[in-house]
Amino acid sequence: MRSHVTSPTGDFGLQEAAMQSYLREGEERAYSLGNRGPLKFNADGKLDQGILSDYSRCGFYIFEGVLLPEELDDIESDVENILNRLPTEKGSRVDSKGRPALAVDCKARTLHWAKPLGDPYGGTEANHGRHQIKMTQPIADPAAPKEVVYVITGSLQFSEACLRVYGHPG
Repeated sequence: MRSHVTSPTGDFGLQEAAMQSYLREGEERAYSLGNRGPLKFNADGKLDQGILSDYSRCGFYIFEGVLLPEELDDIESDVENILNRLPTEKGSRVDSKGRPALAVDCKARTLHWAKPLGDPYGGTEANHGRHQIKMTQPIADPAAPKEVVYVITGSLQFSEACLRVYGHPG
């Protein structure tokens, strides 16, 4: 089930061909891991041992078919809305349409910014050293913004669809 999987859009500048190749190769490697499939339980109602083994081997497991296509469409719509409502730049109170930007009224820091194609946490002790290796940082196009949103925390407050999935009854 790959109907909702799309390659990231963006302009990788001088690195475009290399990045597209990197993304394709990464997708092929990801699909070859064998750590994906339907949600399965054993007779005792516990998670299937094969899933647990794959999780242990890879560090993650991708459940397929858990969400209905309509739920995925709903999430995609909300995520698109979130992206469209981001501030035009760090510190801006409006989005690209002049509306109040996402998170301008939040008390906590919600939007985390970084240089385009950057890896601000890689190879640092940030987040308790969670990102041990610094990723390759391609050179962004000179016309790219100085900073872009890198992480959105507290995202459930901006998306009813994501909140529903977070508390998914199935």
